[in-house]
Amino acid sequence: MQKQKDVGAQVTVFLSLVMMCLFAFFCVLLESARTAGARWYLRTVVSSAMDSVFAQYHREVWDSYRLFFAEYDAPEKMEADFASYLQPYLEAKNWYPMELASVTAENQLFSVDDDAVYFEKEILDYMKFGFWRSEFQAEEAKDIIERGKDAVAVKDTATLYRKHAKQALKLEKVLEEISENLNRQGEWKREGLSCLQDYDGSGFREQARSLIKELEKMPDLVEKYRKQADKLAEDLAETRKKVEAKSDEMSAESMELMMEEIREYEDYVSEDGVRRREIEALEEKSREQIAFVEEVIEESLEVEQEIDDWESDDEDDDGPDLEELWSPVERHFRRLEIPRLSFSYGVKDKEKENLLEKVEELFQDGVLTLLIPGDRELSGKTVDLSEVPSAEHGESKRKVGIASHFIVNQYDGIFFKNFCTGQKKDQGDSGSGKKETEKKGVEDDLFENQSDDENRAVQAFQIQQVQASGIEGVEVKSGRKVSLDKDSQGDSKDDSKDSAEDKDPNGDTDSEETMGNVNAHPTALDYEVEYLIAGKDSDKANLMGALERLLAVREGLNLIHILSDSQKRSEARKLAMEITGLASASPLILVTTFLVMSVWALGESLMDIRGLLAGKKTPIWKKKEDWKLELSALLSIGENRKVEEGGGKRGLSYLSWLKILLLLGNGVTQEYRMMDLIEKNIQLGQREFHMRDCLYQSEIWTTVEAKRVFFSLGFVERQTGGGDPVYQMELLTERAY
Repeated sequence: MQKQKDVGAQVTVFLSLVMMCLFAFFCVLLESARTAGARWYLRTVVSSAMDSVFAQYHREVWDSYRLFFAEYDAPEKMEADFASYLQPYLEAKNWYPMELASVTAENQLFSVDDDAVYFEKEILDYMKFGFWRSEFQAEEAKDIIERGKDAVAVKDTATLYRKHAKQALKLEKVLEEISENLNRQGEWKREGLSCLQDYDGSGFREQARSLIKELEKMPDLVEKYRKQADKLAEDLAETRKKVEAKSDEMSAESMELMMEEIREYEDYVSEDGVRRREIEALEEKSREQIAFVEEVIEESLEVEQEIDDWESDDEDDDGPDLEELWSPVERHFRRLEIPRLSFSYGVKDKEKENLLEKVEELFQDGVLTLLIPGDRELSGKTVDLSEVPSAEHGESKRKVGIASHFIVNQYDGIFFKNFCTGQKKDQGDSGSGKKETEKKGVEDDLFENQSDDENRAVQAFQIQQVQASGIEGVEVKSGRKVSLDKDSQGDSKDDSKDSAEDKDPNGDTDSEETMGNVNAHPTALDYEVEYLIAGKDSDKANLMGALERLLAVREGLNLIHILSDSQKRSEARKLAMEITGLASASPLILVTTFLVMSVWALGESLMDIRGLLAGKKTPIWKKKEDWKLELSALLSIGENRKVEEGGGKRGLSYLSWLKILLLLGNGVTQEYRMMDLIEKNIQLGQREFHMRDCLYQSEIWTTVEAKRVFFSLGFVERQTGGGDPVYQMELLTERAY
């Protein structure tokens, strides 16, 4: 019987094996694609979660100051927020099953870090596309800084030499004391001679002893003169070194003007060398005169003894011949020489000198009560500065660029209040000082009263900033919308050649009248811009500090104006001649002239600041028509202790001058003080708020455990050799505002 042939399954088995290999290969491909997709999915969801975290910016900081910062006082809180935003994506039913393993926040940067550079970036980012205008252009800032430093250096030099002028006048008063002593010596000599002519020995000795007392005072007076003269010479030499050390802070023109005045002081000291020899000779001469007078006193006693011992046998004898006895004494006493000073000296018009001193005393006594308009009440607010950012961060070596500093100052003018915030500008010179309070939003009515030239200038600057950022299609507002194209750029050129201070007063170039009091939120201090300048813990102290700095700048600029004006110098010299009583151009007159000019500059500066606080304006460089204080009225200030309002329509306003003071200061310190104000203001509603917790940038490492999908099939697992179906993925993401 024939065996039945077996039916083979080789093909089926072969095809099955081939298909298993193909399916395994396809699963590997699919898993590889899914893994790549999982990475992209993870990158996307991590980025979305990070965006959600940074979308939690502090709302009040943005609403009040237009700054983006997220508030996190610990990395763990940010990690928890990030995980909460990431978790829904990981729990979604999709081809990318993942579980969150860990979240680690690191390399976090806060507003206070790295010398406030991130805080500054936030301000510049807003101001680049914000709505603002300036009283002068950014390119003018460098020149203004140089002018301001020059003015402060001139003022400091003038203050030193004003002190030396007072030393010189005190020295003259010592000469007056010496002269008065010599005059009294002459009077006692005349009285003594009169007694001798009357044969009154006891009366003569009384006058002679009084004369000796005056002579005994002379060495002390000479020593007093010597000490004051030495002190003046030493102080002048020391001051000259200080001035030369600050020569780089002064312009060449100002340095030449000041050196001319310094030489006049040195001439006074040189002339004093001749006078000094004459004065010092009085010391030895007084000792010789005392011995001489004592000798005459002894002679008078001998005459009286002779008279008492007179005896005569002649009953008709009338006694001794008194004229014969006293004449030798009189002739001897007449030989006493009382010297007279051979040079001019002293202060003749002490009343005017005292009035000049009173003008300076007004400033030394405090400027607040003197300069604040009568209808304004000073704020009494105070703050605790023990834990603010500026207290926690010391002096910085980082230098803020002039352009950045300029823009930050514009920001300060918009978002921080000052003494004149809400005060309506006085358009006239009447000094009425009427004020109105206005509350405006950040972008409300910013270009009120702005001229077309100013609109075009602001537009050009903002377009330049937009172009520098590399962003296309941004609209810039400057009173109207304009498109970013070549035509708009061409139209945006500023055709005006005048500086901000010379523009038509009706075309307002200042920003505080339209931007002041931009926020209605409560503030810890009322004089915030002044705080940025002075950094004190009370409004009064900050206002005082700001006004003192402003007075220094204005005094220096006004003194430069006087020194450059021959007419005013002539008026000052005339008053100096009246004070000293000298007619020739002696060194004392020249020294006193500088004293008059420096006090005159101080008086004009006091009027400038009072006008600024009343809403008026003052130019940087004054013309003759801008000068308000007559020299005769200067003495009235000292007499009446009252300062009138200066200023007018032309120039810069109070806030503009505060911005100049900020430009002269340390930019990093200013930025930390800005954070102080923001922190204190936010803390009025949120006690635990701190700028040190304001996050600017952060990195987050995200680790997830993903599951393999297509490798989990049994035949694929056997084909690929198995292995752990769970694997980890790490991703670093970074965000910054």
